[in-house]
Amino acid sequence: MTRISFYILKGSEEHNRQVFACRLAEKAFYQGKQVYIHTESPEQAEQINQALWSFRADSFVPHQSVNIANHNDCPVLIGHDSSPPKLMDLLINLS
Repeated sequence: MTRISFYILKGSEEHNRQVFACRLAEKAFYQGKQVYIHTESPEQAEQINQALWSFRADSFVPHQSVNIANHNDCPVLIGHDSSPPKLMDLLINLS
């Protein structure tokens, strides 16, 4: 069954949203889930890409843009202008 969860964060700072999205993606990755992070622009997609590398010093979350060829094996995909390229276990909507 499909489950939908909404998270209400204190404050509206973009940095807090990005860190929360990174933590959620990391948790799902370690649970063996496929994750799609939907952003509203190429700039925001690049910001979340950078955040996934640096949000925590001891963390590694393999991720890739959907615009890069051979992204199908990557557990965490980031996109901004289309639907996920395949069925994913978790959608994080930052748009």
